[in-house]
Amino acid sequence: MRQFRIHISKGVFLEGDTTNILIDPLVLPSKRPDLVLVSHAHSDHYTPGVLRRISSTGVRILMSTASRMIIDPKKRLKNVVEINPGEKIESEKFTVEAFDAGHIIGSLQFRIELADVTFVYTGDFNLEKRIILEPAKPLSSDVLLIDATYGLPVYVFPKRQEIYSQLLSLVREKGSDREIALKARKLGVAQEVTALLSMATDLPVLVEPEIAVYNEIYEKFGEILGRYAINNNPSRGAPFVARLSRKFPRGIQSIPLTGWAMKSGIPLSSHGDFKQIIDYVRRSSPDIVIPVCGFREELSSYLLGEHGFSTANGEEIILNL
Repeated sequence: MRQFRIHISKGVFLEGDTTNILIDPLVLPSKRPDLVLVSHAHSDHYTPGVLRRISSTGVRILMSTASRMIIDPKKRLKNVVEINPGEKIESEKFTVEAFDAGHIIGSLQFRIELADVTFVYTGDFNLEKRIILEPAKPLSSDVLLIDATYGLPVYVFPKRQEIYSQLLSLVREKGSDREIALKARKLGVAQEVTALLSMATDLPVLVEPEIAVYNEIYEKFGEILGRYAINNNPSRGAPFVARLSRKFPRGIQSIPLTGWAMKSGIPLSSHGDFKQIIDYVRRSSPDIVIPVCGFREELSSYLLGEHGFSTANGEEIILNL
């Protein structure tokens, strides 16, 4: 019988008999980790100061090449190991393998082998084929730590092609002769929208400078975003891709593009929706599911009640396997 402790609070701390692994840290853990994993470069999955403190202690930090370009562009962090899909890090105590997560550029899911137990940490993921990025593939596991951002049945989004058609129809109908702003998360959905507009319309496409910075990184890693110009403000007859948080005056039609905007915008998200979460769990076929982030308790109850999966929840979970 092997015992593991999993602490979930502003990051995940996986504690085994001989190895402690810290994942997506927002705060420093109470115990020293042997290894740190960073799934992707969204700021709600790491804290720069925490990574600096940990890197100065000699602990290795694993992240993708693209994530490092965003998180640590000047390569000031010490002991960073760049790991990309299909690569693994092995030692006598553990094995960590990286796979595409399909969320944003450089996003990873990790398969971790500890004492003959297979843990999978999905991070934020997306299983759907899109105009950019490769979709994630579910990984088999003994213990599945899965993102539950959209872990409620109400968050089932239309198919991508339906969303694309809706967005393009709106732009063609209202965006050809007036100012229209498409508001999206600047790292993730904004690049998908840039690619869609540039490839599927004849309209000039404008993007904010803050978004263009990330567009360039996508393009460095082979993602084709098409033609666009950089501008600070919308222009009549040219759809404008802007930050989700930006405010616009009433004369400019602004449309939020996010999974949270199912009634007030277009539910275009780089996260998998509730249906994808359930699909991932079923295809992974784990012995136990541990939701991470988002609607953790609700997803746990649903998986247990509707599908019979063993689940665990709370800030500290003890597993005897």
